[in-house]
Order: sequence, then structure tokens, then C-alpha cells
Amino acid sequence: MTFTESVINNATAESIANLSREGNTIYVSPVEAFGTIAANSWIRLGYFAPGDNFYPTTNTSTEQVKAQNPDGGPDIVLAEETTEASAVYENVAPLTPSSEILALHTGAPGTPMTGAFAGGTISPFTIGSSILARMMVVKKRAGASATRPQKVFWHPRVGLQNAGTTQKENKDVPQFRIPVLAWNGTFKTDLSAYEAAKTSLGAVFTIPDDKLDALLLALADEGITT
Repeated sequence: MTFTESVINNATAESIANLSREGNTIYVSPVEAFGTIAANSWIRLGYFAPGDNFYPTTNTSTEQVKAQNPDGGPDIVLAEETTEASAVYENVAPLTPSSEILALHTGAPGTPMTGAFAGGTISPFTIGSSILARMMVVKKRAGASATRPQKVFWHPRVGLQNAGTTQKENKDVPQFRIPVLAWNGTFKTDLSAYEAAKTSLGAVFTIPDDKLDALLLALADEGITT
């Protein structure tokens, strides 16, 4: 046997059937009631521009663990430990924001206006406001097989932040910045068997396409504190 023949995916590594576009669907759920949006209800952000693809941008700070060189000379680096880590979804700009998304983009719940201003709302203008929410990012790849793997990024806590507006497909659309936040809760549904496989920032699931809806239904009930 040659080395090439021993590579486990040698037969499929160059298969044209592996070519596929990846679609993104993002759901958010405010932890507390937000205006007319009930706490823990799920909202879809809508369509995204063709070139958009969402993965969290991660930043880490590290510190070297050193030891004295017993033979003299430079210190020996034994390990490099992560001392700080963060993740954020930048530039999340839905093309088709519903009224709920536009309300969340305001950054604060609106107080209904009456009389001559009936039908309107007034919200405080604040800088750096963040709406505490849960989030699921569903990343689907096209294909005919019911067992094709799909990915779900689940975050029990994020902060929805107004990041202004941007131009997408010649339209002005709202833009969010969404940092991932830590949460110390535990799984409550059938997912409790996998508690050790998640972190305080969430988890990444790879699931067959025909099991995707069942997973989303289970995750929809996770991360609720009341």
C-alpha cells in the first residue's frame, strides 16, 4: 500500500459532489420581555446578502510558562496558556428585518405614545446598550441526502448591540454586533446527557439533516432561567 492509499478520505477528497454553498439562518431570543416581544420567544433575523457567512471572531491572550534551562542559555518554554478569550459575531445585517428585528435594533424597548402621536413609540437613546438574549446560528449545506451533516452554533447568552446600518444589495439595512457571553446554567431537556460536551459559551452541533428540526426544538427550551 502506498501512503496516498492509506489516507482515509483519499477516495472522496476531490469529489465534485462535496462542492456546496452554505446558507445561514440566525434565531435570537431575548431573555427578558422587550416591548411587545415576550421573554424567551424566538425571532428569525431574516434573509442575508449572498456573500454573508457567519462565524464568531475569536480573540485570545496567551502567556508562556517558562522554565530555567538546566544547561544555561535561554529559558525553555514548557507551555502556552490561554489567559483570556472572547468571541463575537461581527456585522450581522439582515436584508429583510421584520418589525421585531427593527425594534431590537433600537436597543431599548419603546414606550407607546398616545393622542396626536398614537401608534408611535419613544425609546431612550443610549450608547453601548446591549440586549441579553439566546442565539442559534444554523448553517446548512445543500444536498439531497437526509443524512448530510448540518451545523448549529448554540449560545445560551449573547448581547445584541446596535452597530448602525450598512449597505447590502443597494439597500440600507440594520447591523448588529453580537458578542458571545458566558452562562453558568445546565442543559434541562434530553440534552442533559451531553452536559460535559458544552462550555459556558455554548456548543457546536453537527447533526444529520433529518434530525435538525428535533435538535432546534430541544435547544429552543434550553438556556431559560425562569
